Amino acid sequence: MDDYCAPDMLYGDLSAEVLRQQYHLRDVSARIDPYTHPSREESVRILFDEFRNLSDMFSFYGNYKSLARTMISHMQYGNGAVFSHPLLDQAMAEHSSMQNSLNA
Repeated sequence: MDDYCAPDMLYGDLSAEVLRQQYHLRDVSARIDPYTHPSREESVRILFDEFRNLSDMFSFYGNYKSLARTMISHMQYGNGAVFSHPLLDQAMAEHSSMQNSLNA
């Protein structure tokens, strides 16, 4: 689970052309075109703000409603640091797959 050398854990290693052509990531935002926006820093800020707002529809109630936004902010500002949070630990402990593995 903590394989930081896995290909999907890399970032900034694909060109805009590869993202558009190979992965079909053309219209990635309702607010900005990150491929043509003149400021990379502003583009990143806008995309992460949009990501946080869109996550609300999947985490709008219960004990974990703030966890998605916390995780997204960590992605934005964590600088590669490992993410941990008591609510994530609790959610994993309560998940049925964990219960099934403990009962096996």
